[in-house]
Formats: sequence, structure tokens, C-alpha cells
Amino acid sequence: MKEIKIMESSMREALAQIDALESLSPKDSGCLRLLTEEMFSLCGALLDVDALDYSVKREGKRYALRVSTETGVNEQAREQLLSLSSSGKNAANKGIKGLLGAVLEVMSIGYAPELCSPAWTCGMLTPDDGYAYQWTLSQYMELAPKENVKSEWDGMEKSIIANFADDVSIGVRSGKLEMTVTKTF
Repeated sequence: MKEIKIMESSMREALAQIDALESLSPKDSGCLRLLTEEMFSLCGALLDVDALDYSVKREGKRYALRVSTETGVNEQAREQLLSLSSSGKNAANKGIKGLLGAVLEVMSIGYAPELCSPAWTCGMLTPDDGYAYQWTLSQYMELAPKENVKSEWDGMEKSIIANFADDVSIGVRSGKLEMTVTKTF
């Protein structure tokens, strides 16, 4: 098992760590780069951060890419942002990016996920490894009503994370929001 950790990492620093990994083919390295870029873009846009704690962990042929940050979006900030929308709703929550964004948003402000939309709560797991809350894409795909999965599929077909990752896990642990993407080659 090998793990690389960088605190307060920029996307550029994280990508340099992917490039430094040994025993990866150019194709596999490119896949991990794309997943890392997507993670930084999604978290950066939603949480308005430029730097995230980043780690890459390898166990055999399985890689776990993790970004984490302090949960910084509070309910007041969220309501102010949503008040700018004519519908009062987060119109960006469409497709896979919207689904992941909704999960990140709810967990970042400390909502009890069970009180939120039943559509994405299908991905909730019994927390383990010290998580207060945990959600996974594979659990969502397995348990969500088929009409919900079908409506999200258009975005999933275009999503780098949905097409390249084996699984996505989002959780809150000790006041930190974490997103972990796993890929086995």
C-alpha cells in the first residue's frame, strides 16, 4: 500500500503527484488525471475553494483519490445564493454533476441527509470509518427508483466521473467534507 498526501493542494500539485506515480500506463495515468481534475472542478465550484487536501492511495491495482476540505458553506450563504434564482431552487442540480453537487452541498452545510430529497438519499450508507454521513454513487445506482436513475443518465453519459470511476463516496468526518473516487485497473 502506498499513499501520497498533500495538504492545501492546488489542482496542479495534485496532477503532478499523479504524473509521479510509477507502474501506471499512460492511459491509466490519464484516467486518474481526468478524475482528479473533475474532483477539483466540482468541489472548487460548489464550495468556492482553490485548494483542497488531496491524497492518492494505491492498494494493488486499486487507486483511491480523495479530496477533503473544512465544511465551509453555511445555511445563510446557501439561502442567499438560492434567493438569486427565480425559482428559489438550485437549477444546477441536474445530471450526475448536479447529483454529486447536491450531495456535497447538503453535507457541507451539515443538514441531516435523511431530511432531504429522497432521490439521492438512496445512496446513503450506514457510516463507517468514522464518517458522520456517507453516500456512494454505486449504492445510489443500485437502490434509487429506476425513473430517477434514468433521468440522471443523460448527464452520466457525459460525466468523466460516472464513466471512469468505479465508485464515488462522499462523506463528512470530523467537520471535513470528503469525496473519494476509486478506480481499479
